[in-house]
Amino acid sequence: MKFKLVSDGETVESDNKSDTEKEKVLTMKDLTEKGLVIKKTEDKEAEVNEEKRTDARKIVYEIEFNNDGFYQLIPYLTDLAGNEYNGSIESEITKYQEFCIDKKAPEVTVKYNDNELTLHNDKYFNQKRTAEVTIKERNFNADDLEFILTRDGDKQTYKGFSALEQAIGKLKDCDITEIKDSEEKTAKQKYTDERKHTFSITFGQKNEDHDYIISVKATDLAGNSNDSVKDEGIANKTVATGKEFTVDMVAPTLDVKYIVYQDENGQEDKNGIYITEKIDDATKENLRDCK
Repeated sequence: MKFKLVSDGETVESDNKSDTEKEKVLTMKDLTEKGLVIKKTEDKEAEVNEEKRTDARKIVYEIEFNNDGFYQLIPYLTDLAGNEYNGSIESEITKYQEFCIDKKAPEVTVKYNDNELTLHNDKYFNQKRTAEVTIKERNFNADDLEFILTRDGDKQTYKGFSALEQAIGKLKDCDITEIKDSEEKTAKQKYTDERKHTFSITFGQKNEDHDYIISVKATDLAGNSNDSVKDEGIANKTVATGKEFTVDMVAPTLDVKYIVYQDENGQEDKNGIYITEKIDDATKENLRDCK
């Protein structure tokens, strides 16, 4: 029995042939050398003499794929009389479906522009803060992104990038870019572990003050999810992903009120009398020494 093995869109060749004799069919030995584990799990007539074996003889093999990849395995079987298994003819090959082994969880990185900003009092920024989110995963669909945004104490969970994009688009104090796929033009069978989906969110708006907390969870098509987020581009003392930060772009205002503690007749008024609107600038200057 021989096999045709397609891995990540490429037909695997045997290493046991000369350069001029290389064939794109593999023996069980070849498959083992390629990292597959093969076990014979059933052959009830294995110990029966050849002349006593029946047409009901069934041999079962289990072939285990351990390495991540996109595969298709097609068997080519010929018995001792030269009869070929017709399940391998071109018209039947489609029933040997492609499948994917994916054991790796997505890697999520959030890169901030904190090196361009100044952090005040452990969590405050007075300029817009940008978070660039990157999901590194070969088998990722943007619809499987889960993004949690807490804004001014209001916690919202968005399932899928489209939902997040629509929600952010309604906020005056946040902007979001389109999501980019680094292997957008690549066939799915040839996706690599370096495939990345990237988008950015900018927090903050002139003359507004808001608190934010963000969290990112990515689940790949095999069901693997990240259990942590790696932060990049942050200073030694800054706010990590999952912690609250504030973008305050509202300048303080100063309201001065002048108070005297004597009325017009010179009588003491312990509660004080507001006279700000009744006096001119010269009088305000003289009131600095009032007690």
